[in-house]
Amino acid sequence: MAMQRGAGREDASAGNESDVIWSQVTVSGTGTGGAGGGAPLTSRDTTWVPPVCWLQPLHTPEEFAELMADERAHSGSAQSDWLADIRAVDYHQGEDGHWWGTVFNQHLPEEEARGECAILRGNEVWVETGADPPAGEAVGPEMLAEVAYAATRLPPPQATLRPPPDAQRVNLDVHVALAADALPGRVTTTASMDHLGVRFAATVVAVPRELRVEAGTEYADPAVCEYRLDGSEVDTAGADCNVTYRRASDEAGYPLRVELTWDVHWTASADPDGAVAEVLPDGFTASEQLVTVREIQTVVR
Repeated sequence: MAMQRGAGREDASAGNESDVIWSQVTVSGTGTGGAGGGAPLTSRDTTWVPPVCWLQPLHTPEEFAELMADERAHSGSAQSDWLADIRAVDYHQGEDGHWWGTVFNQHLPEEEARGECAILRGNEVWVETGADPPAGEAVGPEMLAEVAYAATRLPPPQATLRPPPDAQRVNLDVHVALAADALPGRVTTTASMDHLGVRFAATVVAVPRELRVEAGTEYADPAVCEYRLDGSEVDTAGADCNVTYRRASDEAGYPLRVELTWDVHWTASADPDGAVAEVLPDGFTASEQLVTVREIQTVVR
């Protein structure tokens, strides 16, 4: 159908032709990465995927009548029956409500939206003001919370190693430190929509909970350790979370991985301090450094 395409995409290039209708959801907050970007907050639940499309109001009855004025369908097709039905009620002109249709999450890559939602697109549906749209398909606070989760960008944990990565030694502890200013108390991302009288917002709140250090080899003791965060500067020097390499590496080194686990919940408003609506799957951010481990050389006299 000859609908407006490409609407609502903040980064859409001028003149770009597209058959995708983008949503009118905006995201804001400390978790959006800012000018420095950042890496996505990744869910621990490997089965979790963000919503790629949903139903939202698109047109007033009068707008829809104008849009559909030149529409044609093949006789006997399902669309021809639908067109006949909506024309019989004059597109609900003069009534209080909107025509709803499928839109795509503009905070995801276009190829992902196309691939996942193509088979879900159908004809627009009429929804009276105050009536419930089709259950499970329409935009709402819970769906916006998932949009906010997927849109959250965080800097990877910048860890300082002692000894430095290129000076590790067999049988010496590796101490991991994160500066206090590199460890945010929490980050928040709000997804909101205010379009054609439909207003929703949801805020995702993520708080760092645990540091995880993975040695990158089985020849370490321990190969993995975890350090519970208390909100202050992190330094494993006085804790049990210190990796000790038991075998020297080759010149390529071992990929030591530092990972932060985040507690995540959402509120059904733009207020991050609002009541917790639901706990979301843990998230994580990570960084990796190659460490070169050598034997300690002893001089015998």
